[in-house]
Amino acid sequence: MYTGSMILLCVIAAVYTASVSLGKEYDLQVINLLRSTRYGRRNLLCNKLLSVSFFVFITAILVRIPMLQQIGRQYPMELWNVRVQSLSSASQFTGNYTIAEYVILVFVGQFLGMMILVFTVMALSTWVKDSIITMVIAAVVFILPLILEWNGFFVVSQFSLNGILETHRLLQSSNTVKVCYAMMFIIALPCVCIWSFHKTCKGSR
Repeated sequence: MYTGSMILLCVIAAVYTASVSLGKEYDLQVINLLRSTRYGRRNLLCNKLLSVSFFVFITAILVRIPMLQQIGRQYPMELWNVRVQSLSSASQFTGNYTIAEYVILVFVGQFLGMMILVFTVMALSTWVKDSIITMVIAAVVFILPLILEWNGFFVVSQFSLNGILETHRLLQSSNTVKVCYAMMFIIALPCVCIWSFHKTCKGSR
């Protein structure tokens, strides 16, 4: 049920898209031209965020299509109220969820993880002001931890977005781990991004 390679490809695509989304505006000095307009930066930022959000939504669906197909072959949707452990591919799953709850939570987690990722990369670009450097930093922060974890360095999942991107694993974690992830990556990190975007709209970046 876990499509790790698809997640990695989507993260790479998201990092690239988010890096060049605002980074190119700094590369081409377009962001400075918008200083002369009253709402230029805000409109640009809103349009960029909307376009990237749409990309993330489509990506979150595409990355889970194999999982939905696999479940659909075993159980039609009207039987999705049974426990997820009834699926042969999830027999070792420890969470107490139905198939429907599992599918919804995995999709929501994937979407949230990708949104947090692209927002963070876009916020980073307002500080770095260079698309290439932003891309390199984002690759080290988001892509490298996925590769390291899949090669046996499981400790990195505690300090990265891996837990949200790999939602099926987070669902099996303790409540303490879930709360920590929520505090760090769903509350604190987006707040920092919003503050950075606010500075950009005000012309401080």
